[in-house]
Amino acid sequence: MLAQPPNSEEVPRVGSAAGGRAPSVSSRILIVDDDKRQRTALAAMLSECAYDTQVAADGQEALERLTAFKADVIVSDLVMPRMDGFELLRHLKERGDPTPAIALTGFGSMEKALSAVHDLKAFWYLEKPVEPRAFKTLLERAVQYRRSLQKTDEFKRDLRLRGVLGDLVGTSPAMQQIFSLIRQAAPTSAPVLICGESGTGKDLGTVTK
Repeated sequence: MLAQPPNSEEVPRVGSAAGGRAPSVSSRILIVDDDKRQRTALAAMLSECAYDTQVAADGQEALERLTAFKADVIVSDLVMPRMDGFELLRHLKERGDPTPAIALTGFGSMEKALSAVHDLKAFWYLEKPVEPRAFKTLLERAVQYRRSLQKTDEFKRDLRLRGVLGDLVGTSPAMQQIFSLIRQAAPTSAPVLICGESGTGKDLGTVTK
């Protein structure tokens, strides 16, 4: 169980590694928990491991912070007032935000935690009170996953600059406009109607990522 720090959220953003392997690049972690002592304790522990941390008291505040703080990983309690962790994950999923989220759940809430993982695409979950070693290990894996997504996105952007998007190839202005429309629609769950004559490759647009 985490030791309780002083009743303050004034924790350092970045610190030297202590009690764990520090990330090679300072990763940004957003901690969301309505329990002030819990979120402050987690933030203090991660700052000692050279993570750049910010905190939020509920899902609504987390969404507000994410407009300016580009988190690599989100750590969120599931049960909170105003906007809980489930609603936060739902918002992230609907807007196509790939940021991995670790769900924190109380004892006896395993089914809810698994629902967050399977239905709302949380990275994984941890049971409270958080065991520091397990938390740091899971966080490192989430950061590595986020880095792999970023590298994949960079590779896709490079291909697009070369006129390639999935199985579609083309450098003309018309094809670039099609690529742009696909990129706008792909992260959403909105229905899209693709029109065109038979044999023009409409099916390629439906499987492009």
